[in-house]
Amino acid sequence: MCIASFMFFAIYFDYITWAMVQLSGCAQVAGSCGRIGARMSGEFKPLGFWATGAVMIACTVMRIRYLRLHVGWALAAAVWFLVSAPFLMLFDDMWSGQLTFGAVFSTVPIAFLYLVAFAIYLSFPLEEHTERGGEDEEEGPMARLPERLRLATGLAALHSVLLSLAIAPEFPKVVTQLSESVGLGEMLSNAQPTAAYLLNFGTGGMAPAYAILAIFIAGLGAGVVTRTNALSVPA
Repeated sequence: MCIASFMFFAIYFDYITWAMVQLSGCAQVAGSCGRIGARMSGEFKPLGFWATGAVMIACTVMRIRYLRLHVGWALAAAVWFLVSAPFLMLFDDMWSGQLTFGAVFSTVPIAFLYLVAFAIYLSFPLEEHTERGGEDEEEGPMARLPERLRLATGLAALHSVLLSLAIAPEFPKVVTQLSESVGLGEMLSNAQPTAAYLLNFGTGGMAPAYAILAIFIAGLGAGVVTRTNALSVPA
């Protein structure tokens, strides 16, 4: 549903704007069509994107609670989404043809890749392979993962959250607005380059981050495989 809603606002909403312009007869009054288009594209379309994101976050949180995952996963998903929001808003220009595949692939943030991987993981029917009343139901879908792999997956998620905040230029601005402390925002802004450098293990590039992303995806994949095979193996 969220994907369909996102595609509607990214691609088809401008057809609604075009239809409203045609039906309003604004072409008879010079300059009136621009106001309609500006309001539809400048107010309602971004609002639709944010409403879709809010529904997605709500569904993700409810899914996490239903699967009895740790609340930290909900916080991580929220950070991934908020950091990815500027990238997702690029699709607002699909109608005008200003968005190209090159622009998409060159600006996709690593937080978005984590968000997609985690969303795919949650989409599997993991609850159908849970032993009701047993240890699995209490500890969630990752209960059968080896402890080291479970720890590595969690640390990979934590690393991605910290790195996402370290490379997000909007993060200090948001903190400044919420805390009403300009000094705190400036301190975070000054600390971001150093934090990003350390989180990339001093390489100055994103190769370590993508390697950790691979560990994260492998951990989630192993969680799906062990969960779906757990009850199919005869005792």
